[in-house]
Amino acid sequence: MFVEGEPVPNRRRTIDRSHPLGRFAVQLYELQEGAIARAGGSQAAREISIDKVATGKWGTSRTAIYAALNGTRLASMNTLCAMVSAWHPLGEKGIPEWQKLRRDVEEQLAAMRSGMPARAIAGEAAPAVHQREPVRVPDEEALRQLRILLTTGLAQARLTKTQLAARAALGRTTVHEALAQGRPVPSAATVVAIGNVLRLETALLLELQRQAVG
Repeated sequence: MFVEGEPVPNRRRTIDRSHPLGRFAVQLYELQEGAIARAGGSQAAREISIDKVATGKWGTSRTAIYAALNGTRLASMNTLCAMVSAWHPLGEKGIPEWQKLRRDVEEQLAAMRSGMPARAIAGEAAPAVHQREPVRVPDEEALRQLRILLTTGLAQARLTKTQLAARAALGRTTVHEALAQGRPVPSAATVVAIGNVLRLETALLLELQRQAVG
């Protein structure tokens, strides 16, 4: 079900429910349908339409949302957060649950690229000789999204980095490196201290930090 007047995603492409992206797309589509059903009236439904979601604070786009719903692309962290915060019954509190689902999909896709047997990808036990952990490397996209949230929060709070450092009880160099591109991943303690001052969602920041560390 889609909101009246909103373009319907191109669903002529059959979603392959046996593929991780396809299964995740169906889950997202059901999340959207549930939100529209709860909205009841057309005005309330328009407030959670894809147009509204795409223009919210998370910095995503209609194209990215449709791609996620069609199963042609794994939703980025920002796109996922935008969809979940708009459509989940608990709003932003539902984000950690969906981040775990997304992480599971990432691991399944990594397993497919590494040639792991299909039954292992589906969650069934595979012979020990075939079992291997995917290689963990720092997630540059997660680090980029983390810094976007921190720098955006700083701008919205209208603080300087020096003021932020003072309120967070951190060194100015620590704050600068946490926000600057190309610097190492900030520690969890630094992320929490900054997030508390800027009144950001700590759970989301910590999840991005954990992924960035790899």
